[in-house]
Amino acid sequence: MTFDPDGISQLTLQKQIDTMQLRGKKIIISIGGANDPVSLNDTNQRNIFISSMMTIINSYGFDGMDIDLEGSSISVSGGTIANPTDAKIINLIYAIRKIMDSYRTQYVKENDPDHGS
Repeated sequence: MTFDPDGISQLTLQKQIDTMQLRGKKIIISIGGANDPVSLNDTNQRNIFISSMMTIINSYGFDGMDIDLEGSSISVSGGTIANPTDAKIINLIYAIRKIMDSYRTQYVKENDPDHGS
């Protein structure tokens, strides 16, 4: 994944995010959508996705990630929701869990009312 602010410098965006967070707002990054499918077909793509998303989250100070999967991102050839068989779905689930674990380890403090324990 890559993230390049449109029409604004990285530093300016980081300052704007900081300002909004000081006002008590949560700032998240959204991935996917109808025009930007996410497909992690193998463990290499999965690991690059994990690393790149954590770099983006850490670089800008995002409070989380919105996952907007549509179309080919979620098309499956077999299995169930509870027991997927498609590699791209298994890799995506694994990647999101790893990103969540890493985020919680880095940012969530015990007794934080916004995140639970």
